[in-house]
Amino acid sequence: MKRRFNRGSLQLVLALGLLAAVSGAHAVGGVSSDASGPRPIAVDRHGNVGYATAEDCDAAVAAGTAIFYTPATTKPPLRRSGAYESQTLTIADLVEAEDAAERLGYNPADYPNGACDRGIGRAGNRDGVAGPLIGTWVPYRATMPVNVYYDVRGNIARASMAQCDNNFAAAVPRPIPSAEVPVAILPEPPPMAPAPPAPVPPPVGPGLGSLIGIGAAVGGIIAIIDNNNDRSDPPPVSP
Repeated sequence: MKRRFNRGSLQLVLALGLLAAVSGAHAVGGVSSDASGPRPIAVDRHGNVGYATAEDCDAAVAAGTAIFYTPATTKPPLRRSGAYESQTLTIADLVEAEDAAERLGYNPADYPNGACDRGIGRAGNRDGVAGPLIGTWVPYRATMPVNVYYDVRGNIARASMAQCDNNFAAAVPRPIPSAEVPVAILPEPPPMAPAPPAPVPPPVGPGLGSLIGIGAAVGGIIAIIDNNNDRSDPPPVSP
């Protein structure tokens, strides 16, 4: 008798094969996770994966090895208490969710990097991720559509996955932090050599003023001599 596989069993086998292939790619040739990005630790039957930590998920996205989450079901948006309007945006557009992100300690400016969010199960009449991914960190591309729900003031209060309306771990997913750009430290310039001493100008001969002064002094001396000659005793008178 031939054993027949149903569709769910076949998908599970394929998913396990994908996880084995991903893990094997890291093991072949002794390639470490540092060289090609961290490996996922869980996979669901649709091929979606989860990583052990948020940092591993971030690093896989940065390395280009992350397998981004793809919804497998379809459900309409579900407004909850406090939601007055909804529309479809992308994860990158959640830069507008300043209040919701900052309450969770996230920087909304990081959403164009995508998201790595902790997988959760069903809540609020909507699913989360599949069982194998619950508790792991799941990568989402920046262009993934999301349902955005607004409060009465027009602020983004919550987001969910657009196709399936599945939940993120909190009101908005955790964005991938931007890498810090190292500040270049320039070497100190070498000490400057002391400036050479200024050249000493050659002695300058007497100027016109000095010559005039000397001439005046000589003229004065001559005048004194002449005056003394005028005061000498007169010649004797003949008898």
